[in-house]
Amino acid sequence: MVKLRLKRCGRKQRAIYRIVAIDVRAGREGRDLGKVLTIAY
Repeated sequence: MVKLRLKRCGRKQRAIYRIVAIDVRAGREGRDLGKVLTIAY
């Protein structure tokens, strides 16, 4: 099954989160199936 999850990217103190389609058996940093959206703070 595929779900949408947040994947953390970027440097220390400069987090960038990507909403990705990922297999439920993979961890948060697992290989994504496709990027949906990028959020920068």
